[in-house]
Order: sequence, then structure tokens, then C-alpha cells
Amino acid sequence: MATIIGNDIELSVVLLQSELPEGNPGDTETQFVFEITRTGNTDEALDVQWELLGKLPDPLAASDLIGKQPFSGTVSFASGDSVQKVTVTIAGDTQVEADEGFEFRLKPDGLPGGTTIAVEKVNGKVLDDDATPAPVLSITADASAVQNEGNTAATLFTFTVTRTGDTTGQTTVDYATTASAVDGVN
Repeated sequence: MATIIGNDIELSVVLLQSELPEGNPGDTETQFVFEITRTGNTDEALDVQWELLGKLPDPLAASDLIGKQPFSGTVSFASGDSVQKVTVTIAGDTQVEADEGFEFRLKPDGLPGGTTIAVEKVNGKVLDDDATPAPVLSITADASAVQNEGNTAATLFTFTVTRTGDTTGQTTVDYATTASAVDGVN
């Protein structure tokens, strides 16, 4: 941390909660709040530019924000102000996806001489809170499901099990056959 002398200004940013769930449409909005602090000379008004950057491997995108929120802007300190906040609101969805990372950064552009940025950037993550749907199984019989029993050889019947939905993992199916009497004959 630098020592503040005379008219010097020091800026820093903190993210009040670095990881939050994205939520779903209609839920209470997920908001990341960035608190920008100015110490030293607070006698003058001061504009500080900021930017929000997506971070790999799964970066936050403009579509992840409510409305047309910008990925950059300016926070204004009035004379005497020492703290300002920037709030970024996340658009909840029901899509299963990876957690999305971002970086919030204070920019030195246009700052007066004698201004230092002690904490320039903070990282955050939007946590995906959507569950992967379970696979759906269905069974169908082909034309062989209705045929005569036969006299000497085995009679084969064919059924097809189809899996839809999440097909990324293994699914195990237990099955059993039962006999039924038709016209009193097994």
C-alpha cells in the first residue's frame, strides 16, 4: 500500500461476493456489487473508468447480463465522496452450462497526476445452478411382438429401448419378462 501525501489519491476495488449462483428467470436477480474506494484527497470530483472482462475458460458474455448493461463505464465521485458502487445484474437462465468467469478492472485512463490504483482488479464467477436433466427411457416392440409361439425352436421377440435427454453418461436398465395366458394357453 502506498503512503498518501498531500493531494494524492489512492483507488481500490473490492467485490463484495466473488461467487454467486446465476438464478433462473423470474427469481430474485443475482447482482455482483463492486465497491470502489477513494482515499487521500477527496476534495475534488473524480471520474474513474472501469471495465468488465470475461475470463477463460468460460467467459461471461453480454447475453449473461440483464438488459443492455455495458461492459465498461465511468463511476463518478462527488467532492467529499470516498465510496462508490457499480452493480452488475446477471440474467438467470435454465440452461446447463459451465460456470462463467469475469474480471472487473479499474482503468487509469484520465486519472489526475498523483493517483495510484492500489487494487486494480477483482475476479468473480457466476455459478451455474441448473441441473442436468435425467435421461428418458422408452421401450417399443417391433413387428415380431405379435407372433405364434412355434413348436420346436425358440421364438424371438425384439424390443428397442431408446434413451433421450442427457446421453453423456452410462445408463443401466433392469428388465423382466412375464408370461400371460391367452385363451387359457401359456
